[in-house]
Amino acid sequence: MGDDIRGVVIDWVNYLRREKLWGLDDPLFPVTKVAVGGNLLFGAVGLDRKHWSNAGPIRPIFKEAFAAAD
Repeated sequence: MGDDIRGVVIDWVNYLRREKLWGLDDPLFPVTKVAVGGNLLFGAVGLDRKHWSNAGPIRPIFKEAFAAAD
């Protein structure tokens, strides 16, 4: 793993620990919290303290991010 990728992961972990007050039992890649907004439509409103049911959804996210970063 390159230092740039390592830095991104470290920044993410620090964000979860300091800003979201995540603990050691909370997921590293949590699901998106969804709720009804002011427009009466469902939308992303943050992070939920739940684990993904499997790694399937995260794979294309990483694949796309790494491709964009070349």
